[in-house]
Parts: sequence; C-alpha cells; structure tokens
Amino acid sequence: MNIKPIQHNVIFKNYNNKFIREINKISLKLFLVCCFTMLFNLFAFSQNSDSLVSDILLHKDFLPPLNVLIEEAKEHSPLLKQYDAEIDIREMKNKSLKRNWSKYISLGSSIQYGTYDNYALNTYSDGLNTLGAITTGQQSRYSVGVFVNLPVYSIYNRNNEINIGQKELEQVRFEKKQMIDQLVNLVVEQYSDVLLARKILILRNDNLNSINLQLAMSEQKFKSGQMKLSELVLIQGIQTKAKIDLEKEKNNFYKSLSLLEKTCGIKLNIK
Repeated sequence: MNIKPIQHNVIFKNYNNKFIREINKISLKLFLVCCFTMLFNLFAFSQNSDSLVSDILLHKDFLPPLNVLIEEAKEHSPLLKQYDAEIDIREMKNKSLKRNWSKYISLGSSIQYGTYDNYALNTYSDGLNTLGAITTGQQSRYSVGVFVNLPVYSIYNRNNEINIGQKELEQVRFEKKQMIDQLVNLVVEQYSDVLLARKILILRNDNLNSINLQLAMSEQKFKSGQMKLSELVLIQGIQTKAKIDLEKEKNNFYKSLSLLEKTCGIKLNIK
C-alpha cells in the first residue's frame, strides 16, 4: 500500500529534473546570444576605429568654445579688415582737412615804376588881351603794394566739409558694427550646424551597427532554416540604405565643418 506514493514521487522528481534541464538550455542560449551581441558590437566599433565616427566619439571637445570661434572670425575676416582700412583713411583725411587751413589764404605783392608826361595850360590877361602858355614836364613815380586774398565762401564752407568727413567716418563705423553682428550670427549658426551634424552622424552610425547585428542574426537563422530568403534580402536592403544615410551624413558633417573653418579662418582638427 505504501509503494504507489513512492512511484508518484519518483515520476514528479524526474519531470522536475527535465524541466530544470530545459530551463538551463534556454538560459545558456540567452547567455550565448548576449555574448554574441557584445562581441559583435565590439567588432563593429573596431571596424570604425579609423573612421570619422570613432574620431568624433573619442574627441568630443574637438570644437573650441563658441566665444573663441567668434573672436577668431573677427580677427581673420577680410571684410572687417577692409572696414578698418577705410576708417583709417577717412580719419587721416579729416585730420588733413582740419590742418590745411592755409589754402584759403593767399598773399600777393606788386611793384610799379613809370615816367609820366604832364601838360599844363596857363592863361593871364593885361587888361586888353588874354594870353595863354602851355608848359610841359616829366615826373617819375614808384608804387609798391601787398594784398591778402581771403575767400569768404571757402572759409565758411570749410566747416561743412569737416562735418561731412565726420559723418562719413561715422557711417563706415556703423557699417563695420553691422558687419560684426552679421558675422557673429553666422558663426553661431554654423557652430550649431556642426553640432547637429555630429549628433545625427552618431545616430546614423548606431543605427547601422544595430542593423548589422540584426543582419548577422538573420543570416544564422537563414542558414538554420528559420528565416526565408525574402526576409533576409529585405534586411540586407535596410542595411544598404543605412550605409547610404551614414555616408550622406558624413558629407554633411564635413561640409558644415568646412564652412565654419572658412568663416573663422582656422583649421579645426577632429583627431
């Protein structure tokens, strides 16, 4: 009577051992999958160790601070140098105009020498007749003169010319300030474009690595007969598109970086 309970316990124990073995197999498979995933990610990163993506991942601070880039752009800007030269020229012209007052004053002198003939008619009367006599004579004359020419209109207009020069100088300075504001806005915009391109490039690279992992697992499933060829081809097409998107983003990153370099007049090394 005591044999039956013992048989039931043996059957339950055997079933429990079988269940544990299955659980262990599944755990081992999951462990192997995790190891494979980690190894693949390491392999994918090592494949990109010399690429642009790994460079910007390893050198996050390849861009100088924004204020440094703005100062570099101001220092190397050809337009600002042109405005500086124009300001210097106008300042020198204004100084010359203020000092050159003597052109409005002119001095002159004259010397004259000549001999003059004098004729005189003299009349007298004796009571009965009136008589006349003509006398002649010569006389030498000398004259010396000095004169000063002061053109009143030119002197009055000199102040207007000075004021015009000052206003033109102010105009150039305002134009330079406006150009500086535009240059600062351009540097800020290009700086933001480079940072955005960098973020998108990292995302594109991560996406490609994930698709590569998915494709590797799909190829294993296809070899074991767990996946159809059409499904494998679909994943391969997704991988190709991801590669194209990554290359496009690399080109966009290089373009944004080159524009910023040109504006600032310096070379920005990623490595």
